[in-house]
Amino acid sequence: MAIKLDMAKAFDRVEWNFINQIMAKFNFRPRFINLVMACISTVSFSFSINQQVLGSVTPSRGIHQGDPLSPYLFLLCSEGLSSLISQKTLANNPRNNGLGLKIARTAPIISHLFFADDSLLFSPASSSSANIIKEVLHDYSSASGQMVNYNKSSLFFSPNTDENTKCHITSVSGIPVRNSFEKYLGLPQTLGRTKKEIFNYLSDRAWSHLNKWNSKHFSKGGKEILLKSVVQAIPSYAMSCFKLPVSFHSKIESMMARFWWGGTECSRKIHWKKWSSLSRSKFHGGLGFRSMKAFNQAMLAKQDWRILQAPYSLVATLLKARYFPRNTFLEAAKGP
Repeated sequence: MAIKLDMAKAFDRVEWNFINQIMAKFNFRPRFINLVMACISTVSFSFSINQQVLGSVTPSRGIHQGDPLSPYLFLLCSEGLSSLISQKTLANNPRNNGLGLKIARTAPIISHLFFADDSLLFSPASSSSANIIKEVLHDYSSASGQMVNYNKSSLFFSPNTDENTKCHITSVSGIPVRNSFEKYLGLPQTLGRTKKEIFNYLSDRAWSHLNKWNSKHFSKGGKEILLKSVVQAIPSYAMSCFKLPVSFHSKIESMMARFWWGGTECSRKIHWKKWSSLSRSKFHGGLGFRSMKAFNQAMLAKQDWRILQAPYSLVATLLKARYFPRNTFLEAAKGP
């Protein structure tokens, strides 16, 4: 099972003593720790009422959101949670319903993934694992002051998990089961056979922009700038991680071509040039629009290069264990 955590007011609740102890644990020099603590503990807040600044409130915890130091201090706090989870992972083997999962026999154990304030935890679907996770979160909340918003957090189970186990874990953890199509870091958490449906949100975003622009009059130069800087950029991040369906590429290109030639949903205009001609470089007589399929392949090739250059990174190790344990990356068979 996977758990996506939501921290309630992540920056406002951090205990200063916890930050102090974390920095000491990381062997920062005492003078540096004192300087940082002075920066976060000498602040005060005033209230603006009817254009008058009144009162002064001195906080006793929390870090100021927007302060250049705050993101780094928050990452240090997250390291505290990461250390707690790692300790429990080492003490409780996944085979014994502890923490962490292995996607293949030779793969490393993955117990958690953190990015800023987004947290994903992984464990076997068992009540003992749920109890361990709840204990870890309780210890972390008590030490750091941060609170987990259980109502906004979400649980995801594999299709092999029976309903009784799901209900029991949900009652133990207090975390509801959410739709598997929710996004993590802007991308879908899971992919099944309905990839076309999952990525519809990208084409919907592109359509909303184009539909809004159709009511205005733009020159060809203006349309070119809008298509290249806005519409073509919408799926870029997703294309760097996933091979999107060919139907998606065709749909986006069709919408851009219709906007370019002045067509709408109600009226069609003649397309004097096919999109593949417009996608050629200006040097070769085109307009330099992207071929979405070729761009998708180019973005994935960048990820291939990263894997080749860092073969011992986490993602490279996981992919090798799962898809080509006996071969190199370049010799791996094509996936489904």
